[in-house]
Amino acid sequence: LLEQVHELADRRIRALVLNLLPTQPEFALPLALSRAALADVLAGLALIQETVRARRVLVVIDRHDHHLHTLGKRPSPVPPSPLSTTPAAGSPRGLSFRLVTLLNKYPQAHHTILLRSLFGKKVEPLMLPTAANRVVVDPVTCWALGRTTRLHAPFTERPVQVFLRTEKRDVAPRVVMATLGETVETFLERCGIAVTERVPHAFPA
Repeated sequence: LLEQVHELADRRIRALVLNLLPTQPEFALPLALSRAALADVLAGLALIQETVRARRVLVVIDRHDHHLHTLGKRPSPVPPSPLSTTPAAGSPRGLSFRLVTLLNKYPQAHHTILLRSLFGKKVEPLMLPTAANRVVVDPVTCWALGRTTRLHAPFTERPVQVFLRTEKRDVAPRVVMATLGETVETFLERCGIAVTERVPHAFPA
């Protein structure tokens, strides 16, 4: 987001896009945040819109996500967020958005494919969405901004997704809160995740 805002200069952005599509088939973080902390996500989106002042705001979801389909039919109230300590009010005032559903086939969630599907704009892989006069944001960024604004609290933790693989089976991904700066060992111990075997990784010099 910072790189995109830096590239904006004085240009008027045509669209602000909140991308709730999972970047990988097993990636559950967008869905988890949109269900558990929707009020914070929308509050952060409203704050970004106040900054970039895009001509329109789009919220893109998976066509098969029937839970979020109702978001476009009810601008308020927003479900309360169990990740926040204050009750959620309604949708942020002044935030008007259009819900867009796409069939999420990998790599549809990548901004180059997303902009092509939404607007017919071709952007090179190393280029930012601002090259097409658009800004694309992810749910974690919106959640962080919205939660910090609503709670007036410092940004000291963020949600992460944990994948575990054992010899017998793969464990379902878990979305948990991680404290910024803590070690992996501390994080796993605090979440009650036991890791008995480690696979060493060799990095080139």
